[in-house]
Amino acid sequence: MSCRRLQGIVVLIISAAVGALGTPEISSSSEGVEMGSQAVWGQIFCDPAQTPGLTITLNGTPLGNATLLPALPSAGAPGKDSGVESPPLGSLGPSAEFRIPPLLPGSYLLEVVHQGLIFPKYRIITSTSGSEVYMLNDYLVPFSLVPLPLPLKVGPTGVPRYFPAQGGFSIADLLRQPLVILVLVSLGIMYFLRKMQEAQAEAESQQLEQESNDNPVDNLQHDATESAFVEKLLRQANH
Repeated sequence: MSCRRLQGIVVLIISAAVGALGTPEISSSSEGVEMGSQAVWGQIFCDPAQTPGLTITLNGTPLGNATLLPALPSAGAPGKDSGVESPPLGSLGPSAEFRIPPLLPGSYLLEVVHQGLIFPKYRIITSTSGSEVYMLNDYLVPFSLVPLPLPLKVGPTGVPRYFPAQGGFSIADLLRQPLVILVLVSLGIMYFLRKMQEAQAEAESQQLEQESNDNPVDNLQHDATESAFVEKLLRQANH
């Protein structure tokens, strides 16, 4: 019986540890709710038809539909400090709003996820005095040390590219292909090996010709010896 209790305690400890690592720490105390400075919220500027596909994640964990709310009628387009490159969408006003629950002190990665749009990423730094939000670059490093004002004005920066952009044909693009480089190197090696073999054969032929020209007496003696041997054989045959 004690063994089963021990196993149950171990399972509870492991599950609690996994949950703490995988989910953001959201404060549920009334004190945290009353501190309005810790609440992070923002407005999303995009095509209203794309709003149903939006998801707010914190450290990779979706926060649910309760976080994403329909936007109230208000004016104001996303500014340059928010990293938004589509001001025409901002002229229509925000399409949705999101509100992050009060968080425990720490660092959190805030993302707006959509299947057909790319949004900038943000870093939320929460302390006992409040929360600060910074926009991140592609390497998850803040663009500036100055926190962004609230509410955040978030807009898409582009659309995902699943295939590289198609451009005109160029030799430089062809030479960047590893298979083409391998074929060219192999052809070059074969060409130089053939040239080396031809040069070596020509050098050996010249050397043999030079040796034969340098020893004419030996050649004559060799021919004379062969002639005498043939004459001797003929004489023996006649006798």
